[in-house]
Amino acid sequence: MFHSIKNLCEQLEKQNIDYVHWKSNTNIDKALLAEDDLDLLVDPRKKQEMFSLLGELNFLRGKSIKDYWQNDVFHYFNIDIDHKKLIHVHLHFILEVGYDYDKNLNLPIVEQYIASKQKYKCIFIPSPENEYILLIIRLLLKNDFIPFILMLPTVQIKMLLNQREGIIKGNAYREYDDLYHKIQRDKLDVALNNTFPFVDKELFYQCEKIVIKNTSLKDFFLFSYKLKKSLSSYMNHSELKSFFKSLIRVNKGRLEKVFKINRSIKKIPETGGRIFAFVGGDGAGKSSNIEKLRNVIGRHFYVKTLHMGRPKLYGVGSILLLSSKLFKIVGAKDIRQALIYLAIAFGRNQEFKKALKIRNVGGIVILDRIPLDGITAMDCPRIHQVYGNKFKILSKFEQKLHLMTSEIDELIVLKLDPNIAIKRRPEDDKEELLLRSGQIWTKDFSSMKNTNVINTNNTFRYVEEKILDIVWNSMTKKPMIYELLGLPGSGKSSIKDFLLSKNLDLDLDFDLDLDFYDKKLLFALCKNIPLYMQIYINTKKVRLIKALIVVDVFLYNLKHAKYLESKIFLFDQGPIFVISSIIYEVPKLEEELIKKLDEILKYYKKIIYLYATDEILISRINSRAQKHRIKDKVKPEQINFLNKYKQIFNNILDKEQTQSLSIDTSKLNIKEVGDIVLENL
Repeated sequence: MFHSIKNLCEQLEKQNIDYVHWKSNTNIDKALLAEDDLDLLVDPRKKQEMFSLLGELNFLRGKSIKDYWQNDVFHYFNIDIDHKKLIHVHLHFILEVGYDYDKNLNLPIVEQYIASKQKYKCIFIPSPENEYILLIIRLLLKNDFIPFILMLPTVQIKMLLNQREGIIKGNAYREYDDLYHKIQRDKLDVALNNTFPFVDKELFYQCEKIVIKNTSLKDFFLFSYKLKKSLSSYMNHSELKSFFKSLIRVNKGRLEKVFKINRSIKKIPETGGRIFAFVGGDGAGKSSNIEKLRNVIGRHFYVKTLHMGRPKLYGVGSILLLSSKLFKIVGAKDIRQALIYLAIAFGRNQEFKKALKIRNVGGIVILDRIPLDGITAMDCPRIHQVYGNKFKILSKFEQKLHLMTSEIDELIVLKLDPNIAIKRRPEDDKEELLLRSGQIWTKDFSSMKNTNVINTNNTFRYVEEKILDIVWNSMTKKPMIYELLGLPGSGKSSIKDFLLSKNLDLDLDFDLDLDFYDKKLLFALCKNIPLYMQIYINTKKVRLIKALIVVDVFLYNLKHAKYLESKIFLFDQGPIFVISSIIYEVPKLEEELIKKLDEILKYYKKIIYLYATDEILISRINSRAQKHRIKDKVKPEQINFLNKYKQIFNNILDKEQTQSLSIDTSKLNIKEVGDIVLENL
């Protein structure tokens, strides 16, 4: 059993978070060794506590294509560095069952199902009878007529011809067989009464007989239909709608496989994609460590390895390479070689652009080598090095194409004493090996940002664990975002001035960070034009549209991990304030704007809410030197304004994913409030 899994289970129990490992307990020992998923069904009333615990334990959410249609199902990962494995927690807060592409039945038994829990080693599992009943239901629904007609014709024919050999096979049958021999028949009846009272007993036992028989597709289709009909009140939508939803999803997945869009079947980190670049001298273990890293992370996440030392040549690079052959014919060897060097530079540049695109969709990119200043024995501009000033224009172009390191997330340098490198690689050219390894060994990397130097004179195990630690810390790194929220007069501006006086490393300004060369960002903004138009039509206030564009750009940059190296954000008029202001002006847009805000709140560390009594707020507003829309207005109008904003803020603060701290500024001075804010950053 892994320590990190045991620790998670102990913390769940310690914090009174009710859960069970709700299915596949035939393989529970494999799950405890991270060879299988941990399928945890958690009391939905403890959702926020569960998310907080996972964050404290350094778990990372992985987003799946299925997240778009699965309700209250999440994928969380952690790394066990000692065993070099990812731990996958498949987290459920509801019991939705059915066909994989549309689990259309939501069974209202979470509380009762969890209540049957019993402890196995460090983890809680349901009673075998409850698990068995649920498994029979799941097996019927998974072998329904809809899943069958959505199969490829070849699979359908094979199933029809071989149904006598068993409809349910493999792990599913082993799970059924294991539970069948564990259950007690008298307890099965009790479980049906207590946990599944909405399931017709007679129908259930008929379904069980179909699974026991396991030889007739017709029987599975017939009784799955009867089962669904009896449970129709728990369906999310109609059977017809379920069919079309499944049809679109399954065929979309097939097309992505045909076009080799691998990210569709892999998870992407909630924190965004990453680029990890490796450099190292010969014998330092660069290639083997890259392969090990790819195997560990790539088991669940979308990972792509690109070799920058030997890049693929396409586009301009291929044309240059072809052109160089023409110069060979006429005997112009120097220009031919210069064009080859330039072709390689184009290849490296194109590979790096490919890496950026993969990172932008959430992929993890591992670069095998990257050009570095001062390293002239490996991947570097060659034209000036070989020909001096002979081909100035080509040389400048080649150098420009090699400027890449500022865009990578982590550089991992594997240093190895050249004398040890000679012993590890006796078959290599000694002088060349000393030069290549020596440059890496002697270079000072201390001034380079995001650079991690590992001395590979250490044991292989040490190096592997160090790399995994660096990579996982980067993947779980999130921007620290806070927002000061409060009504006019609550003290936000005063607290901001107080914090500025402290000269802290805080980013207090919420402003535009727009990259006009990012086509995906511009496209994302264009999709929001209908919303911008509605705001203008209803308010005629261009400033609200500008403010919302800032919010949309901020959200886009968050999704694409562009703030990982930023200071701590502490906004006093940030996304929550902007969206609240628009809701105040155009209440009918509240639902759409709150959806946008929900995406941003996932990245928030905490909202710091400042409040005071109406009397104090109005007094402070009226005594201000600067203008305000309700300054010196009649009191009922002022109170109406404040109450509307209070309601909007309370709706946001009451959301389950919101972490907040409320401070009554009517009872404290600026320093006291400021100190409380600082304590919570």
